Amino acid sequence: MLVFSGNSEVLNPRGRISRLDFVRNNMSIDEVIELNDFYNKHNLDILGDCIKRNPMTHPKWCEYEGDGPAIKVVLLGNSYTWNHHKMIIQECRHQVKNFTMDSEEGCEPLAATNLFPGCDKKLEDFSALLKAIRPHYAFILSRFYAVAEPFTNNVMDLENDRVFLQMRAQLRRFLPNIRQKLYILDTIPRVIDQNVQNIGRDLKKGVSPEEISKTLYTSDGYERGRLRHAALLKECFGKCEIIDYLPLLTKNFTVLPQFFDDSGISYFTSLGHLNRKITKKFQIAMSKLEPIWQNLPIHFKTSCVEKLDYKSRCSLRKCSKLDMHIVDISSNHLNSLAINTYENYSFLSWSNDGDTIFSVKYFKNLGESDMKIEFSASPSIYLPGKNQKSIFKKSIFLENLDPDSDDLDFVLSDFKIAQKKLNCKKSIINDFILKEYHPIAHPDRTMEFRERLLNQMTSSGQKNQLKSEILHLKWHKNPEEIAEILKIFDSKNLKKLEFSDRNATWQMAEIVKTEQWIKAEQLWMEVMAEDLKIEDFRHFSEIQMHIRDLEEKDLWSVIQNFRSKNRHGASFHFTYRQGEPDLQRILATFDVVPDDKPIRAATRIRSILERRINHTQRFQMPNPDLTLVVMIADKEVWGTVCHVANVDVEAKVETGMLR
Repeated sequence: MLVFSGNSEVLNPRGRISRLDFVRNNMSIDEVIELNDFYNKHNLDILGDCIKRNPMTHPKWCEYEGDGPAIKVVLLGNSYTWNHHKMIIQECRHQVKNFTMDSEEGCEPLAATNLFPGCDKKLEDFSALLKAIRPHYAFILSRFYAVAEPFTNNVMDLENDRVFLQMRAQLRRFLPNIRQKLYILDTIPRVIDQNVQNIGRDLKKGVSPEEISKTLYTSDGYERGRLRHAALLKECFGKCEIIDYLPLLTKNFTVLPQFFDDSGISYFTSLGHLNRKITKKFQIAMSKLEPIWQNLPIHFKTSCVEKLDYKSRCSLRKCSKLDMHIVDISSNHLNSLAINTYENYSFLSWSNDGDTIFSVKYFKNLGESDMKIEFSASPSIYLPGKNQKSIFKKSIFLENLDPDSDDLDFVLSDFKIAQKKLNCKKSIINDFILKEYHPIAHPDRTMEFRERLLNQMTSSGQKNQLKSEILHLKWHKNPEEIAEILKIFDSKNLKKLEFSDRNATWQMAEIVKTEQWIKAEQLWMEVMAEDLKIEDFRHFSEIQMHIRDLEEKDLWSVIQNFRSKNRHGASFHFTYRQGEPDLQRILATFDVVPDDKPIRAATRIRSILERRINHTQRFQMPNPDLTLVVMIADKEVWGTVCHVANVDVEAKVETGMLR
């Protein structure tokens, strides 16, 4: 990994030494002089080799591989980048998968100097590198030029300073492409190059460190760079850190920096570059700046994991057994989670925020050792002309898998992981989030999937109930299994039940006994219920239900129940699958004179939908500001508790037809 140019035994004045700075304990002054001379002579030779990432397109990029997980690091700058890169690779290679470096002679990533032609173009190249790699961490390691130039009009007004404004603009290009943290090496004073070779010799002659420092230091305006960096840090919102060598250079003096350590080993070379002695200090700086994930307390880790999107949780879970444990004990906050199987594949989908739907298709048959996985993302709502129907889609192929496993094994395994500490707005069992075409699976495959899914969800290993506000369930007609699934969900969180299967008929006796049914507030049923009584769903404040028929006295009981609830927004909707609502017999049950008062639709679509209504009756409520609007159509009856002054807007004419 740490490749030296040429023979390291020739470059090393005292043979092979494991430290990158070649320093040993108790070195004599003559050995110090020899080491300083070695640095000055071989300054360029020991920088290391560049492995070209793409010589045709990016001739200046160098790439080095680590043996860590998926973490990426980018190093940007000029000669100081070369001075640091070996140390960073040595320090981080077990945590990092890929290091990419771009070192541009005389140019800085944040601002362009006029001293070297082409630095303006290099700003674009630095930005392009970050955009291409999208690293987790980036390091700006630059010998200063532009960032310490005089202020515009020699006035320290950063809001009107050309260099600072360029630095701010460049930072704003960088940050969106850096996932975790940007480290910026702060400006430090330059050394008078030609006097570096005299440091050890002057000490040997008895010259004091203070007098030697006077021969090395010149006022070069480095403080301006530090002021600009300090102001720039405020633009980062916690995403940037400053790495500072100045305390090291000024630890013994109050006025002048000392460019060498107590033994006389120089921190700089005669070319003005940093040598290995000072970059070794960078190793210490890194350990202080960036807390190591493994050493953070459990409660802090779990709070971080709970904020991760689901894909990042899965990636972290693979890093170590401890990380797997942290992920599994941390709440998994999702907007929605769905599982199903189809003719040739199984399907898992989720949404972190409700705006984007991620989907994974698993293609694998028994007897095969290869599997295709198709990963895609789509907007939850497709608006032609405003967004794309698909955000991305990619496929990967896994080889040498167990031939005795199939796609059901993998989708169920991933679903089990997603269920751990699940805290979800909507859980979808045996259905999908986005309404799109999927080839229907063979009945035998569907039954096998449901059996295995039920066994997994109801196994004794399921220690905690799932937290979900909505349960959407598409199942066959076994009421015991449906009741078992309901019991998996925490009744304190479960607010809405959605049962979807227009071809199914359920026996409800076992289902309505569950605590989840009793405590839920909303009911959405497309299935037919054989033995459901009015008393079984009186507690729901919102009802959408398919029914074969409904006796007029039962409908009147529902109307009276919603009037007594006296709750704004409460609603019911019945879709008649066989019979039809008899308008005259329904009106005969009312305790008020029938009075058809249609709503005045405010939009074209509501106006069209309102035309299917045969009669609209309004009922007074205990709260005089509310009214129950009951609408009767050929195959539907529904009601909404509205504000008296806002009936035309609040009455739910869209319910049923647009669902």
